[in-house]
Formats: sequence, C-alpha cells, structure tokens
Amino acid sequence: MYSVSGFASLKSGAFGAVLVLSACASNAVDPVVPEQRMTCLAPIEVYGTRASVKAEGFAESVRLPSIRPAPTMIGYGPSAGYKDELTVIDGVFHIATARRDNQVTLSHAVSQDSGAAFLVTSSPKTWTTMPGPERIDGLSGLEAQLTAAAQSYGCGGAVAFSFKVTGLVSSANWSVVGRPTGAEGVLANEHVEIVGIYADDTDDIYFIPEGRLIHAHIRSFDSPITAHLNAFDRLTEVSISVGMF
Repeated sequence: MYSVSGFASLKSGAFGAVLVLSACASNAVDPVVPEQRMTCLAPIEVYGTRASVKAEGFAESVRLPSIRPAPTMIGYGPSAGYKDELTVIDGVFHIATARRDNQVTLSHAVSQDSGAAFLVTSSPKTWTTMPGPERIDGLSGLEAQLTAAAQSYGCGGAVAFSFKVTGLVSSANWSVVGRPTGAEGVLANEHVEIVGIYADDTDDIYFIPEGRLIHAHIRSFDSPITAHLNAFDRLTEVSISVGMF
C-alpha cells in the first residue's frame, strides 16, 4: 500500500491494483456560493494502472461481477481484451460492442466471465445540480465550467471529482474500442448525457487523455449510442451536476 498526493491508497488483489482516491481543487474565479458543499475528498475507485495494463501476460484488472454498482455510480473503461467500451451511468453498465461499418450494439447484462482492462468508478451519495451556462463550447469549455464548479465550492489543492452533464449537442465525435476494429461516429443535434471524472491528473491515475482535464463518455437519448467522447462543438440546454459525498 502506498499514498499518492496524500489521498490515495493502493490495494493489490488477484486482478491487479485497485486505487481508492480523493482530491480537491484550487484557484478562485467569481465564486458562486452553493446551497450545499461538495466534499473535496471525493472517493474514486481505479482498477488498474497505465503500467499494469501494459505488463506481459496482463489479462484484466477487475471482474465485472465483483462490482456492486450503487444507483449513483458513474464509470468508464474498456473491457478485458479491449473488446467493448464500458460506461456506467446511474449504476447501470452500458456495454458498447463495435460491429462492421462503425455500427455499435449495446447491452446492459454483465456476464459472469466478463472483466475490464481498467475501470474508473465513483459513487456519490447524491448528485447536485449547479447553475450552468446557456451553452458550452467543446471539451475545453466543459473543463472550464468544471474548474469553476470546484472553485465555487472552495476546494483547494489537487482536484478529482465525478460529474454529469446533460444538454443538446450540435455535433459530437464518439468512439468505441473493439477487436479486431473499433467504431467511431458523430452525433448531430441530439440530446445527450456526458459523464466522467475531472482531475488535475498529473500522476496519470484516472486514465485521462493527454492534455485534458477530463475523461468523458457520452450517451445519446435519441439514438442507441454510449461511447467515449472525443470532442464536441456546442452544447445547449445545459445542466451540470457534481457528485456529493
């Protein structure tokens, strides 16, 4: 067991490393005093590391049947063998499997032999909706809004917390891992939900893409797509929620 940034512990088990982490944010900009307080030390469970998934003979970091999702849980990761894209929303697994011609099938059933190459989850006690803008422009705009959210709650230091955002997206690029090939596509003018983890992840714990502050997945309410979110243009009818612990 060791500590990362003072708020993380590593537990080794049969399927590799499990990190339980917490952190908090800094820099104040036009703070909005919320009715509730966000706990800056937000627990995040991380199954696997960048190093472990590259190790010789690696198979999986966690068996999915061992996960007991709370009704508030969100999460993301690829399945064992990078055959499927895994997203957890409100405690339900969305398992996206790439087919031919960038087609995707979705299922919610977790089989007894299923696993994840890595998995990042968070289960807040509740979700609290914050005042949001009329529109958000791209991932950078979303990151700026989440940075402001952390600042409005008075967090200081490193930051890591879960989020959910809904709205009408003008255009969003998504992708799904797969073997032998994955799938990718574009959502246009669809009502969506975006979930993920925001973190100043200097230690590269949460599998956040290089150069970003968030790892985000997207679910469409208008078409059967749940996938990794690569980019989007504009989000309107915005509602932002952060996890409360």
